[in-house]
Amino acid sequence: MISNMFFSIMEITVSMSFIILILLLLSKVFDKKYTSKFKYLMWLIISLRLIIPFNIATSSPIVSVLLPQTNLQKPILNTASVTPNVFAEKSIENITNTYTLTDSVIISAWLLGAVIFLVFNIVSYFIYKKNLDRWRSPVISDEIKAILSDICSELNIDSKIKIFKCHNIKSPMLIGFIKPMIVLPIKDFDAMELRFILQHELIHYKRHDIWYKLLLTIANALHWFNPIIYIMVKRANYDLEASCDEKVLQRSDLKSRKIYAETIMKIIIQNSNIYTVFSTNFYGGAHNMKRRFQNIVNTKKRKTGLIVLSLVMVITTFSGVVFAFNNHNEKTNDINYDDYVMEFVTQSIYPDKFHNYFYQYVGKNDISFNEKENSFYFGDKEIWILYDEDGRKLLQNSNALGVGIFLNVERNSNGEIEKIYEITKDEFTELTGWR
Repeated sequence: MISNMFFSIMEITVSMSFIILILLLLSKVFDKKYTSKFKYLMWLIISLRLIIPFNIATSSPIVSVLLPQTNLQKPILNTASVTPNVFAEKSIENITNTYTLTDSVIISAWLLGAVIFLVFNIVSYFIYKKNLDRWRSPVISDEIKAILSDICSELNIDSKIKIFKCHNIKSPMLIGFIKPMIVLPIKDFDAMELRFILQHELIHYKRHDIWYKLLLTIANALHWFNPIIYIMVKRANYDLEASCDEKVLQRSDLKSRKIYAETIMKIIIQNSNIYTVFSTNFYGGAHNMKRRFQNIVNTKKRKTGLIVLSLVMVITTFSGVVFAFNNHNEKTNDINYDDYVMEFVTQSIYPDKFHNYFYQYVGKNDISFNEKENSFYFGDKEIWILYDEDGRKLLQNSNALGVGIFLNVERNSNGEIEKIYEITKDEFTELTGWR
């Protein structure tokens, strides 16, 4: 299950990296023509795609990215030159164990990196919030409470939002997943500034932007090895704040926009970069702040970008049709079996260890195990070799060496076994290239 998820994530990270790069290259065009809300929703779609661990794929993708193969010697099924025991001893130790170790190391490294990334951010959040809870105090100003109540009515927010002040922060913020609260720095804000600040944070609250940031963090964790995702997350956080500015100022004239920009400037002059990713924050770096101010004073009407947004949704959903990340080679007459799990069932060598894979097929399509004969059967016929290409298995029952039948396994698109049927030795050779 974890291995399937890993390969899906690899496939998604390749396909989505191309899409994200194209969107980033078009960012200046988007900034001029489309609203910030369009980009806010665009990154939301991309983030959701990054965390859904399955792909709508095709057997013939336009671009196919292959995993590197290990350079193992391909064994030959030549019964005249080797005995069952020698064949099993050499092949199992050199192929099955090597593949399993390599596969496990890569998957474990990815999983460990994702866990460390998530744990670090979650622990940092709780430490930050604990310190915040220690030093915050309730706002007692009737003026601030009246402004807050007024804006809640305008935005149709029925929930009672708690508001606090804290001398340990420099920027207003919304923080908390279950019960979000607004925290203000100890600064003197006039009524107009307070209105802008509270409206900004309440829009974050109404849109559930803390959860949006959690979604970005999860996407970043699953793709922690991909630098393009870090760039995307940074851009998405900027567009989150810019879209909030846009909502605050949607009916404002140029004078009000300048006051809003001055309010933000007043906040960030003494700002600190100590914060948690699971909170809203006015500051976003010098370069982003410059772009943000330009966006604030821009009074030109821009498009909602619904058509482009729909196109992005379709492309991200069906990205697997264009890109595929394969952990095995396509079927040819010269197949590389280095990544197959190969098993050679024999009574005298490792009987318990190497019976496991074959047992997975017992009970499916008339496959059974005869305890008396210590062998596997398909109906009343003894099995020599079972070939499961999509399941990455090639199993030999050495008890039936040279006398048993050959089986081929077919699976559906979900990886479930559809049918198992007998094939001739020539058909097996044609399928696999083995002799």
